Amino acid sequence: MGFVNRTVTCLGCLTNPLGVKNSIVAGRVWESSERTKNKERRRKRKSRRFANIRELENREAAWKEKKENQGY
Repeated sequence: MGFVNRTVTCLGCLTNPLGVKNSIVAGRVWESSERTKNKERRRKRKSRRFANIRELENREAAWKEKKENQGY
């Protein structure tokens, strides 16, 4: 079957006047895609958090170095 849309997998979906959304198969595909999106979001959030921590550490180190160089 030459369908680009991977949610359409059963004849019931094709003949279904309400569309693909209320078929079980499409529901599963939708859920899995949502899950992967959420995972990606979580991963981005985590990496952002660690980036912030690293940035803070770098800033602190730079600040200490500057102080030492000024001879406080």
